[in-house]
Amino acid sequence: RLVKPSNLPSVHVIAHTRMTKSKNVFLITGGYDHSIKLWDVHNGACARTLQFPDSHINLLRVSPNKKWLAVAAHPLIRIYKTDFASNGHLSELMGHTKNVTSVVFDSFGTGLYSCGEDCLVKFWDLRQGKSVIDFSHAAPCSSLALHPCQHIVVSGDNDGHIRIWDVRARKCLREMVPEAEVGIRSCSITPDSSMLVAANNNGTCFVWRLDPVVSSTVGSREKATNGDQKSKGAEGEKEEEG
Repeated sequence: RLVKPSNLPSVHVIAHTRMTKSKNVFLITGGYDHSIKLWDVHNGACARTLQFPDSHINLLRVSPNKKWLAVAAHPLIRIYKTDFASNGHLSELMGHTKNVTSVVFDSFGTGLYSCGEDCLVKFWDLRQGKSVIDFSHAAPCSSLALHPCQHIVVSGDNDGHIRIWDVRARKCLREMVPEAEVGIRSCSITPDSSMLVAANNNGTCFVWRLDPVVSSTVGSREKATNGDQKSKGAEGEKEEEG
């Protein structure tokens, strides 16, 4: 079914969830109109609207258990129940000083990672409602990816740097710069934790093979597809390297 949000020009981010009671699938949208909307995919209707007057919305993230919604804004993060049973938020996380650009829940539902244009990567204890660990980049941060082991997080910044952090050891394990001064657009780790993928603003996708023993080491960089290629752009151009 086609869902046509009435505020389509202002929609910036989309998430989805499934209500445990009704079993219906819902889309959640947010953007520059200062509102969060819950859409029923089955009938295309807007089931609920929450006002978000404090800021535009940069990103929406649903927790792995589908119970919580994190809203990344400027310069705050708010946590809601995904059923929107209440008009208010459950908690508000303050600590960033500029736009929050990415958030990721841990699988336990008790922690949240965030990064922002203030060059910080933060780990939040949701039970305490506060940031307990901070890491820093030299440039605004744009993307996060959480390793399945839950204590290693990858962050990318606008200068093209990717850093792999060990939260338990509170240190940077590795830093890669695949293309200097070209911002990282997105980072992702495969579900089996074997590979790290990052894409930058030039449309280039980079792939690294991660150490199969979860934790502290990262293998040598390998290129996409067969370990010897770098794919670039929507046209699928490839730059071969001997």
